[in-house]
Amino acid sequence: MQAEFSCQREHEQLNLFIAEKLSKREHEQTHLFIAECSLLWIKSAQPKMSGAKPVTRITNMETKRQNKIARLIQKEMSEIFLGMTRQMHNTLVTVTVVRVSPDLSVAKIYLSIFPSEKSQELLEFIRSKSVPIRHDLSQRTRFQLRIVPELSFFLDDSLDYIDHIDQLLKE
Repeated sequence: MQAEFSCQREHEQLNLFIAEKLSKREHEQTHLFIAECSLLWIKSAQPKMSGAKPVTRITNMETKRQNKIARLIQKEMSEIFLGMTRQMHNTLVTVTVVRVSPDLSVAKIYLSIFPSEKSQELLEFIRSKSVPIRHDLSQRTRFQLRIVPELSFFLDDSLDYIDHIDQLLKE
């Protein structure tokens, strides 16, 4: 990853240098030459296999099925937490993001809790009630999911971070 980043940074620096020193026509020819060299470098860096196609790894890409299950879990979990927050007055729990593992066995649920002073305490309470919450989720999604994934709850503090940045900008 760092090698790609440093290579990209060097490529950008080289482009800036070329743009300063050469005319437009010369710049285009040099840019094409650099692109050809980059392609040759990439091809030479791939492992040589007899008759096999090179394997490309796609990271952080979720399948359609993962996205559908994540949206379903997010919708149902928000309804579950809506019912729970009626019991706990003056709190608001929002399901911001749900990430499902590729084998659909684990769901990471990110929660935004307002007011943020109670967030850690409420998150521990939710984690302690994860088994009944999972059971409730399984009852709600019994016709859509055969197996309900394990639920892991995490605090999404992006709103607190945005507030902090806004306060710094106001000062």
